[in-house]
Amino acid sequence: MADTFVSSREVVEEVWRHVAAKRDLRAASEIRGFPPLPQLNHDTERHLINARCVLDRGPGELPSGKPLARVKKVVKRRAAAFTMAVLQRYFDDEQEFIAHLVRFQNNVADAHDQLAREVAALHRGTLLECERLMSKLEALEETVQRIRAADGS
Repeated sequence: MADTFVSSREVVEEVWRHVAAKRDLRAASEIRGFPPLPQLNHDTERHLINARCVLDRGPGELPSGKPLARVKKVVKRRAAAFTMAVLQRYFDDEQEFIAHLVRFQNNVADAHDQLAREVAALHRGTLLECERLMSKLEALEETVQRIRAADGS
C-alpha cells in the first residue's frame, strides 16, 4: 500500500490557495463594462478646426464717415495693403505653423481612436477569458468532488 500521509499544514495551505483563487476570480468577474470612448475623428470641434485653419488675409469692410468718404476709403485701403505687405512673411510663417498644429491634432485624434478600439477589444477579451477561467474552475471543482466521492466509497 502506498504512503498517503498528508500533513495538516499542506491541507490548510491548499484550502487557503483555493480560497484565494476563488476570491481573485470573483473579483475579476466583477469588472465593470467598458465606458464608451468618444471617436475624435468624428468630433465637431476637430472638424471646425480643420475647416478654419487657413488665415483670411483679405481686407475687411472699411467703414468711413460721410465727409471725405472716398478719400478715407482709398487711404484706408492703401494702409491695409501696406500693412499686409509688411506682415506677409509673419502671416506665411503663422499659416505654416497652424498647418503643422492641425496635422498634429489630426494624428493625435487618429492615434486616440485606434488606442480606444484596442483597449475596448482587450477589455472584451479579458472578460471572456475570466468567464472561461470561471467555467474551468467550476468544472475542476466538480471533478475534485467526484474523485473525493469515489475515494470515500
